Amino acid sequence: MTSITTFVDSISESIKSFNKFCVVVYWLQDDTDREGIFQELSVRLAGTRLLPHVLRTSAFQDPNAWASDAMSILSSLRSDILNLDDDGHESPLGVVVISRGKMNVAQASSPAIAPDWLPGHGGREVIVFARDVRLISTCSLSAEEACIDSIKSSLFGLEHALLKIVRTKFETERHFGQKLWDQVLRERSRLEKKSQFPDYWSKGLDSVTDPSSYRPSLTSGWSMISAMWDTFLSASPSQLLAKSDAFREYLTIGADWLPSSPDPSPLFPIMFRGPEDHRRSVEELAARGVVLSVGLSCQLTTASAHADQYGRVSASTLSGLSQDLRRTLAAAERQAGWTAQAATRNIE
Repeated sequence: MTSITTFVDSISESIKSFNKFCVVVYWLQDDTDREGIFQELSVRLAGTRLLPHVLRTSAFQDPNAWASDAMSILSSLRSDILNLDDDGHESPLGVVVISRGKMNVAQASSPAIAPDWLPGHGGREVIVFARDVRLISTCSLSAEEACIDSIKSSLFGLEHALLKIVRTKFETERHFGQKLWDQVLRERSRLEKKSQFPDYWSKGLDSVTDPSSYRPSLTSGWSMISAMWDTFLSASPSQLLAKSDAFREYLTIGADWLPSSPDPSPLFPIMFRGPEDHRRSVEELAARGVVLSVGLSCQLTTASAHADQYGRVSASTLSGLSQDLRRTLAAAERQAGWTAQAATRNIE
């Protein structure tokens, strides 16, 4: 969900783009706590030419009359407007309309006659602009919309769950893990024997004191998460499915490692589907989906640490991306935990 801080920053930046007097209606939809948002905006926007207003009427439903509706709102804010800085008459005036419903007018402009009392512009024709706050809101990759600490914790939790699977399988399968060892882990870990890897992995995890600060490194030879990330970056889209299969075999990844109904399907495994995927098993596709989600999560945490290099991004897109990745990581961690438990019961 987009934060109030992001809304305020985006609105404040937007109004700077208008270089002469006009009225800008910033539409902010919220059906949970309009009064709370109003109070917070009142504090954060104090001393500016941006005024919050909770919409309690059926205004802005007629696309031919919305600019006149904006003038009616100005009238309801008359005392607040008259208390603004007298020297700002030629600067844009913004109204943040907090409404339960969606904005039903285009993000466009329309003329309207200003109220007679409006300083410097009373009774004159003024231009009114409409902007949907959620659509124009941008933020840094390190903003709270990204939920980076939560993603880091999820990666750490998944890493732990995967280690439990591997430890158990080493106890029960004599030739376990040869494929992934040959393709990935031998070179990354620089160990002599594949049986040494679980202890090496465990020692690396023990060095992490705070899960929310866990940030995988591509050079961490002990980390399975880093191995997935490296595979994600180094494989072409056509190669990724085949390379993910070694992880599937090593970790017993099944179709239930990805979110399923009633939860939304994860977006990125869908976006990476190719014309030959129908020939593959659901387990193979799920393994690629897990590697994709882990790789993208690592990419996002790294980009967030260098957010000043990337400028601002769409806040709603970043929020949706983070939510999709966290939901997918949580499903994988949950299923990995159950897989480890099942393997342990088989030993007993």
